Amino acid sequence: MNLYLSNQKRDRDLDIYLEKLCVSQEEFEQINHADKKLLLIGGGLSTSQLLFSIKTKMKIVNIDFHPSESVQSNRIVSIKEDFIKSSMFVNEFDEIWALYSLPLYSPTKESIHVFFAKTIIAARPEGKIRFYPLEFDKNNKMSTRDADYDISLLECTETVLTCLKLYEQDGIKTNRMPMQFKDNRIEESVTIVLNCSELHKAQINDQMKEQLILYSTEKTSYTTNIII
Repeated sequence: MNLYLSNQKRDRDLDIYLEKLCVSQEEFEQINHADKKLLLIGGGLSTSQLLFSIKTKMKIVNIDFHPSESVQSNRIVSIKEDFIKSSMFVNEFDEIWALYSLPLYSPTKESIHVFFAKTIIAARPEGKIRFYPLEFDKNNKMSTRDADYDISLLECTETVLTCLKLYEQDGIKTNRMPMQFKDNRIEESVTIVLNCSELHKAQINDQMKEQLILYSTEKTSYTTNIII
């Protein structure tokens, strides 16, 4: 699979993330502190851009196939890995951002389930997971397989909707913000909000680990390091 999409820029600056992921100025001010931690999934060279460099104060982990190596520091760390295959983060991040990483880089339906389970485990008990876009076409033309992707956008959208419904429960709420794109195409920005105690989060993590075992099997070539 061509995971390094030539038509997708991977050096988006902070303002693009805030706009596409619907992060308000008030929310940004709440997270932009030295004791907060942000995970960028597929952030590419974004953390080396001007606004990320000068306007952020939180700790940032950028996991990408080809991340920036010029900003390695105690505050901004780049990991050269595939998030789906990487080691597990547990209760570590206040915010998790994925811009054009889901569903566009997902080679199988199973990998989308793994993405959701791993991000939920990685988020803190009151964390937020944001991704963009969730795509719809009023003329239902997204069933055509795009040369850049292993599964069609329509399949991606259907699987993401299944995951949102499957994993939403007490302590996990999903917000979707529609954004019009051209005439018949609609893109949505999705925020998954966690609001639970540490004990409840541990129970949710156990459920997500069961999903990882279910979907990280011979059905997909994607495996993850699962520690139970």
